[in-house]
Amino acid sequence: MSSTISTGKNFSNHHLHREKPLEETTRVLLFIIIFATVFGNTLVLLTTWKDKRLHQPNKYFIACLAVADLLVGLFVVPVRLHMQLNMADVQPLSLCQFWMLVDGFCEAASIVTLTVISVDRYFKISYPFKYRTWMDTSKSRIIIANIWLISFVAGVISKAYFGCRNENPVYLTVISVLFFFFPSITIILMYTFIFYIVHKKRKMERKGKLGQSHAASQDNSRGQVLMQELKTLRMLSLVVFSFILCWGPNFSLLLISLYTPEYLSSLTQMQKAVIHNLFVVILPSFNSICNPIIYACCDRKYNKAFKQFLANNMFSDFFSRQQSTQMSHITSSRKNKTDIEVGNRKE
Repeated sequence: MSSTISTGKNFSNHHLHREKPLEETTRVLLFIIIFATVFGNTLVLLTTWKDKRLHQPNKYFIACLAVADLLVGLFVVPVRLHMQLNMADVQPLSLCQFWMLVDGFCEAASIVTLTVISVDRYFKISYPFKYRTWMDTSKSRIIIANIWLISFVAGVISKAYFGCRNENPVYLTVISVLFFFFPSITIILMYTFIFYIVHKKRKMERKGKLGQSHAASQDNSRGQVLMQELKTLRMLSLVVFSFILCWGPNFSLLLISLYTPEYLSSLTQMQKAVIHNLFVVILPSFNSICNPIIYACCDRKYNKAFKQFLANNMFSDFFSRQQSTQMSHITSSRKNKTDIEVGNRKE
């Protein structure tokens, strides 16, 4: 979690030389991240709630992810921004405890949900018939409840360490393994298996080994499977790339600062400040923006639902105002024309 590395001894606020342009840029980016995170994940939740086509167990996991990322945008990043705006070596203890609790809770929920989504997609593609009979709304709610329970425990453990700095190597190593390296390996393996299964099914369809119904419509299915495989490959690449890009430097720097700090001793204070702001402050928070784009916008159902929701709720007000303005102009012009005709008749 992003709070852990920010407490490392080589990247603590006390040792960083603050440069005004760098800090101003960081604050602007945090403002943008807050707005984009809240808007994107709120849109996912509203669309899921409004569109009954999205009331499915696998879509509930995406909604759970959106809730976790929304909480990051509402609480974690704003407190981080507050700390950036009010630079001090010692932050209030109550603020630090609140931030570590919320940060541990929200970031754990986001990462665990990402892992659950990858496993869910694997079973959905590998065993489609069993998945339909086994996974229902009640089971998805049980899984989501366990996600929030695990996240709550992670947040409580984070809060148990008093102060803004935690340099316990055992705790930080366990956190790195549980909330980055293990989820990363799981996600990569799940999506690798998914791509292999899709590729294998494509080869079987080419050879006509999936039954006569597939053989009868082989020409049509080939194109559909090819497009689906390309979309799957694109989505999986984005998922793995964004997750590792946003979280990998954070936890890698954490372990380096704990076990091989000599590799960081040669860096200047400015270089440490840039690395800290980019890899510890910005990128982990930016992942909460990527999630609704990858898991929602790349999904065909969500794509259509987004467009329909925006057209019915946001743009409809604009068009209704435009139509009312036009109608008022037409009514006024007709009234003026009628007045002129009445005047001409009286003459």
